[in-house]
Amino acid sequence: MDLSLNETQSLAVKAAKGAGMSWGMAQEAGSAVRYLSKFGLPGAEALVNLLHQYDRGNALSEILDCSGNNWHGATGSLCPCVVGAALCDQSNSFNGAPEITLQNVAQPLLLIPFVARLAKEKETVIGLAWAEIECAVSAEGVTIHGPKTKLLCENAESVTCFVTSTAVNEMHQKSRADISQDIYSGLLAFAHRTYAPATEESRQKGAGAGVTDND
Repeated sequence: MDLSLNETQSLAVKAAKGAGMSWGMAQEAGSAVRYLSKFGLPGAEALVNLLHQYDRGNALSEILDCSGNNWHGATGSLCPCVVGAALCDQSNSFNGAPEITLQNVAQPLLLIPFVARLAKEKETVIGLAWAEIECAVSAEGVTIHGPKTKLLCENAESVTCFVTSTAVNEMHQKSRADISQDIYSGLLAFAHRTYAPATEESRQKGAGAGVTDND
């Protein structure tokens, strides 16, 4: 599917809400997918995978302990949108700290847009690493080192976030998102949960004359 970035973001927001996220977190998720899609990264796929994790009994923790340099959830894996928002809110955590370790983060690719926001605020480059992936993120874009097959990680046991001097290469920015039919269908299925079911009254009002005979 070839979608504009606006269409992609709007669908992602509705899908996230349909999976059970609050409107605030759903909007954060939509913005994250838009950012990743702009750089040709599989943000929509990462979100669909995350929403399936939410769908399995809402097992993702939205309670985050960020009191030190080792952040973790109460139970289970952490939602990357919650962690990302906390990184931006707790930006002073980087003042003098060599790095922050994030424990058990689901779909860590979705952290990149939040780190980009933080990098812009701090006017620096921030590194993000999990498994075999290491990213350098600035206000201008992101450089990723490591196998692309590791980008879509269901759960990273440990993600490190740190200030770095690594240069960020300029990336081509796209105006549209190229999403596979399966991923588009997945987003649409979650989004449909936000629609009110049709009632007999609404069907009659929306179907021409309904049961009224105008002749």
